[in-house]
Amino acid sequence: MYELTIDQLKQICKNENLKYNYLVDAFNQSCPFFEINTNLRMAMFLAQCIHETGCFKWVRELGKPEYFNKYDFRKDLGNVYKGDGGKYKGRGFIQLTGRANYEKAGEFLHLPLVEQPELVESYTIAALVAGWYWKNKNLNYWSDVSDLKKVTFLINGGYNGLEDRQNWYNICLEILNCKK
Repeated sequence: MYELTIDQLKQICKNENLKYNYLVDAFNQSCPFFEINTNLRMAMFLAQCIHETGCFKWVRELGKPEYFNKYDFRKDLGNVYKGDGGKYKGRGFIQLTGRANYEKAGEFLHLPLVEQPELVESYTIAALVAGWYWKNKNLNYWSDVSDLKKVTFLINGGYNGLEDRQNWYNICLEILNCKK
């Protein structure tokens, strides 16, 4: 069984304000459940999470309240009420977005995420939600074949930050001693 170490995460993500022990515990508790259990899978998972959170600086999508109005009534996200855009903005390590995703993740994890979406901002729940999303989108398969572009598309809906994600992936591959 693969386990991430504090030393590995410190080498990958040099952030003196990061609570490494909490973060590593959250990953090591949730990742095995979602079969993120090889160095190669963990490298891809970490690279994507690091990009989405600015190396774990934020676990909530950035923007003023007005910015999120554009997500109100987005049927593809399951947002049906005024204010859903801000309430169900991106949170967690993969930036879970939209009422429908909060509802599905909450049902699977037996957590009240629709009623309390801010729960996804805690390391433990952020790791669980990211793992759920990862498994739900079959990202282990694409990680096993090192298809960063496909994983990025399935997380982002496009290729935003692809170069940054590739840089993080390369670092993770090296630190986690991955052989592709």
